Amino acid sequence: MKASFFNNIKKKYPKGNPLLYSNKVSPPEKEIKKLIELFQNNQFCYAEQLAISITNQFPNHSFTRKLLGVVLKHLGKMDEALENMQKSVKLEPNDSETNHNLAITLTEVGRFKEAVSYYAKVIALNPQCAEAYNNLGFTLYKIGRFGEAEFSYNQAIMISPSFAEAHYNLGITLVEMNKLEDALLIYRKAISLNPHYAEANFNLGNVLNQLGRFEEAEASYEKAISLKVDFSEAYFNLGKMLMDLKRTEDAIIKYKKAIKFNPNLEEAHCNLGYALFGLGRLKESEKSYKDALELNPCYVEALWNLSINFNYMNLLEEEINILNKILLIDPNNTGLRAGVSLAICNFLKGNFLKSKNYLFSSNKIHNKKSSDLKSDKIYQKYLTKIFKIRRNDFFSDYNQKTKDILYVIGESHSLSSHYLSVNHLGRDFFCMSKLIKGCKQWHLGCEINNEYKYQFEVLFKSLPKASEVLLMFGEIDCRIDAGIVEHKNKYPNKNLNNIIISTIDNYLNYVLEVNSEYGHNIIIQGVPCPNIDTKLYSEEAIFQLTYSVKTLNKQLKKKSKQLGFGFLDLYELTDRGDGLSNKKWHMDNYHLSSQGFLEAWKVMNRLKN
Repeated sequence: MKASFFNNIKKKYPKGNPLLYSNKVSPPEKEIKKLIELFQNNQFCYAEQLAISITNQFPNHSFTRKLLGVVLKHLGKMDEALENMQKSVKLEPNDSETNHNLAITLTEVGRFKEAVSYYAKVIALNPQCAEAYNNLGFTLYKIGRFGEAEFSYNQAIMISPSFAEAHYNLGITLVEMNKLEDALLIYRKAISLNPHYAEANFNLGNVLNQLGRFEEAEASYEKAISLKVDFSEAYFNLGKMLMDLKRTEDAIIKYKKAIKFNPNLEEAHCNLGYALFGLGRLKESEKSYKDALELNPCYVEALWNLSINFNYMNLLEEEINILNKILLIDPNNTGLRAGVSLAICNFLKGNFLKSKNYLFSSNKIHNKKSSDLKSDKIYQKYLTKIFKIRRNDFFSDYNQKTKDILYVIGESHSLSSHYLSVNHLGRDFFCMSKLIKGCKQWHLGCEINNEYKYQFEVLFKSLPKASEVLLMFGEIDCRIDAGIVEHKNKYPNKNLNNIIISTIDNYLNYVLEVNSEYGHNIIIQGVPCPNIDTKLYSEEAIFQLTYSVKTLNKQLKKKSKQLGFGFLDLYELTDRGDGLSNKKWHMDNYHLSSQGFLEAWKVMNRLKN
């Protein structure tokens, strides 16, 4: 963000030649001169005292009031700064600089919507103010209005083609809008305007990395580092990219550089540990993880990695201690993974009863975050071993009374339902999950064949004929940054209702077609109300999200009824009255608790009767 009065006062008010704003009653010229000199020499405390003294005597002297606001901002007294800037605007409502100072300060304290209105006023008063358009763009970006931010930055560039910062900010916005190729051009333009722009080279490297152009990305990161030797973020991001390229030794060098210039960068310590682990340097790896934990004892990822270290060193007791720490720190978000890991540890130690207990207690916690999915294959391997070797021991208490199975086909977060026993009307049944990692209604509703459809058909074929099947693909489609909402944001000219209707029609028609061969009893799980922090998103984004979810559920329900499918109305169960979650059914921000499976069984009973 580019300042207005803050940076320009030295140009506009040179030492010894103060420009006084005209008032009917003005303070002595020598006092104003002294005030400006104090400000120009960064003597803000003295400037504050003098400015307060002058405004006490001349409360309507606009220039002193304006400068006092700026001084207070420099001193970090933001509330007082805003108060004086607002008074200054009242005294000089048509002064663009005064309005600009207020808008900038409102942005810095996070009062973005108010800031936008003042930037608009500045632009109305001074249509050629490139800085105002740039600062407005920054503010719009902060509240998620990316299209408007893009327009504002382009206006700044049109007025001032050599405005490197506006190009840089536009690049950041284009990346957020997933316009990566456009962002590349803009970052390169910013660099051509300012060859010493380290941050622009850094961001250029990030985009090239995203596009898989790794040699160019590395060159951009190295250029950023050459311009700013202590650029710890550039060393860190370059290290991550080199790790992805299996250049582990090079990554280690970069991580160590990042740590040298920013010893408090806990993620760099953790990633260094992971890189050292990959080379079998377990003791060094252990030290790096412990360095990360010294900075943040509750750093769960470092704890996870340290537990894996201990596992490879066959230090099962140490591993168990770390896993118990993880459960203590974050039971809601790590319960499933930690529980399964403890089950594995105890299984390896021969403590089969403990292994069983940990496994079932983890399913009661039933939490599964996307970050855990990296290790799904490992856990599935061990779970298979456990169930194969100890099946009778594990399930002897269920086998006699369990006859009914509800097969759940869904995305990987439904892992928590594995072997979950649910009692309904005095009868026990199992929820058995069949997982398709990353699959959405969007993928199954696609008109062309894809890997998700193939996996779906394989799973259908694997089930006994006429099975009870719950399809749970709905949640991710209506996240604020995924699925249908994401598609709509990419193609703003497309009608949202049409996107939803065609997606659901294609999805359910496809299910009907696949099921014609197998005759399963199908329940379609509706989409729950979004469980989001409303402070993080604009009102427009929240409205679009809640509208999408409501509309999608209506179409799901309507189409399910037409095709003879059962429908689990999670929208109704999770709605708090405004289209957002009542939090009674969510186990984390996105995923549902096992309560839904009991409700699904009730739906199935209604279908049968």
